[in-house]
Amino acid sequence: MTYSSAYFTHDGQSLDEAQTAKLDLICRKLDLRPGMRLLDVGCGWGSLICYAATHYGVHATGITLSQQQRDFIAGRLAERRVDNVDVRLLDYRDFDALPGTSESFDAVSSIEMGEHVGEKRYLDYARMLFRALTPTGRLLLQQMSRRSDAAPGGGRSSSATSRPTCTCAHWRTR
Repeated sequence: MTYSSAYFTHDGQSLDEAQTAKLDLICRKLDLRPGMRLLDVGCGWGSLICYAATHYGVHATGITLSQQQRDFIAGRLAERRVDNVDVRLLDYRDFDALPGTSESFDAVSSIEMGEHVGEKRYLDYARMLFRALTPTGRLLLQQMSRRSDAAPGGGRSSSATSRPTCTCAHWRTR
């Protein structure tokens, strides 16, 4: 079960195929390899962490605010006998409370979750994502946005406002 956008690569592709194509594209962009540690912030129904663990051999950790999503993922993992995935009921703002956070992750993803953070907290969210990475780790952030003139009352997404600040601050520390 996937809650986010799909990646259609050809005509006639089904939604399920396009969702799988998206998961695989994310894993390839993160350059995932067996044994790596992946953190998915706002993991939703767990499609990415389950896919990455079973197809790329990573140790995946997902964080979600939803007990229902956590229970769904736990049931799915038990059915498939997958043991290299951990799902935590945790707010990203409480990330430091996650056991093992003294260790960083080789890859961090956050798929269509940033829109829910709000502009006021966006920089804290971005800092948390970067803080979770190893010095050579990769971050994949997928968000929706729209032009300011696309809809009445619409405006730039918080990422459009914050991106230059976050990117520059990140590269200055690397």
